[in-house]
Amino acid sequence: SQALGRTLDELRVRVTRMTARVQEVVEQATEAVFHLDIAAAHRAVNTDELVDIDEVEVEQIAIDTLARYQ
Repeated sequence: SQALGRTLDELRVRVTRMTARVQEVVEQATEAVFHLDIAAAHRAVNTDELVDIDEVEVEQIAIDTLARYQ
């Protein structure tokens, strides 16, 4: 159905965004460790919090979609 297709597209976009943020966290954390950069460490923590929010949203959409189309 078209609704399922739109939902899967939305999930794809959100997972892609989450993946990019995870990569950002790794880069920021690496910078923080190798350069003893407190600001980079704070950025990594803040970005990781966004990843956590993304994860919850993706899981909720996935669960709702599975329940709806089961």
